[in-house]
Parts: sequence; C-alpha cells; structure tokens
Amino acid sequence: LLSIFLIFRVFWALFPHIALFPLIPILESLIFLSARWQGSLILIAAVLIVFCRGYLKHLVHSEILKNEIYREEIKLKIKDASEKDSLLQTKESERLVAEPVQTKIKGHASSPSYGKNEPSPDPTSTAKTFHPGSWIPPDSSSHNK
Repeated sequence: LLSIFLIFRVFWALFPHIALFPLIPILESLIFLSARWQGSLILIAAVLIVFCRGYLKHLVHSEILKNEIYREEIKLKIKDASEKDSLLQTKESERLVAEPVQTKIKGHASSPSYGKNEPSPDPTSTAKTFHPGSWIPPDSSSHNK
C-alpha cells in the first residue's frame, strides 16, 4: 500500500486538475495492479499515466478481470463438454458389450446338415446351380371362408 500511496502522490503532482471523487476507481485499480504485478512501481505508474492521458478507455484491471472471467467460463464449458463426452462413451461401450444369448442347438455337430432342407418359396441360385422356388398352397381353412 505504501507503493500505491507513492504512485498516487506522483499522479496527483502530475494531474492536479483531476477531482478526487473519480480517483476512487483508479485507486482500486492501482491496488489490483500492484497485487497483479507484485508491486512493480514502473508498470503501475506507466499504466496510470497512459490512462490519464486518454490513450486507454478503461483501466487495465477491468480488461484483466474480463479475460479471467472469460477463461473461467471456457474452463467450465470444457469441463461440461468432457463430462458429457465421457457419459456418451460409457453409454456407447455399454451398447457394444454383447450380452450372452441362449443358442438353439439343432442336430449333431458331426452331421453335415442341421435340420431339414425345406424348399424356399423364392427361387435361389448360386454360381452353377439354380433351385426353383416351391409353390405352397394356401391354407384350406382360409380358402373356405
């Protein structure tokens, strides 16, 4: 605080025409800047002089605070996105894990065919053979109605 007081005295000597009431936010920003820049008098005095001459519209501390708030918001958004992504990954991994299914066993393992070869109603063909489809008559019970 002593360094801020010295800077404030130098500022008052350079700019005596500025009223005391508007200097309260400047004093707050000086306290912030001294904590931020660890009491570097040259940097704080330079920022203050540049601000008072009108080259800066806002004091640097407000820009720094805006940037810090923006960084915190981005960190929160990244954290939320990573949590959502991890939840989606766990759901996808649960879908990919196959549950055990009860298999139906037909015939014997040593037999070449398992069950009867029932003719298909649709024609089928392979490279050299053609199996015509079989016609299955409709049920007689539905025909009589």
